[in-house]
Amino acid sequence: MDIVVHFSAQLKQELGISTARVALRETASTTDLVERLAEQYGKQFESFALDHDGRLLPSILLCINGTQVERNQSHALSASDEVHFVSAISGG
Repeated sequence: MDIVVHFSAQLKQELGISTARVALRETASTTDLVERLAEQYGKQFESFALDHDGRLLPSILLCINGTQVERNQSHALSASDEVHFVSAISGG
C-alpha cells in the first residue's frame, strides 16, 4: 500500500520535499513507516527526527489523518491514511 507522508518545518527544509508517497506492506504500522523513512532518507531524516535508539524525538509530532498520535507507539496504517511529521518551531 502507499501512504502519503507530509513533512513540515525543519524536516521539510532538510529533505527538500513537503510530501512523499511511501510504499509499505499491507499490514504496516507507524513503526514500519519510520523505519522506511530512515532507510529512504538516511541521515537527513535521522538527524532531525530520531534519537540514537531510532525513536522519534520529543520535538516531532506525529498525526494520522489530522489526529495526533503517540509518536513512539505503533499504530496500524491503512492505504488511505495521510501521515504528518510536524517538527517543533521555536522562536519569538
